Amino acid sequence: MQPSISPTASPEKQGRLDINTASLDDLMKLPGIDEYRAKMIDAYRYTYGKFKTVSDLKQVPDITDEIFEQIKDRVYVAP
Repeated sequence: MQPSISPTASPEKQGRLDINTASLDDLMKLPGIDEYRAKMIDAYRYTYGKFKTVSDLKQVPDITDEIFEQIKDRVYVAP
């Protein structure tokens, strides 16, 4: 049985990562994100600034639709 998560719990308490502040090591804990892809996410943040939505991850080279589907519920963008 999966533990219940309060809908009012913060994303951090739900075990999700803020993709704008996550370290390379934290990003590499996500499924499908190896060191190369983590560096590509970091390069995107450096080049274009903060992600505005989780869907912006699709703009990062080598983040395929399949990888995005695996990680979309494990990350968030802080307001």
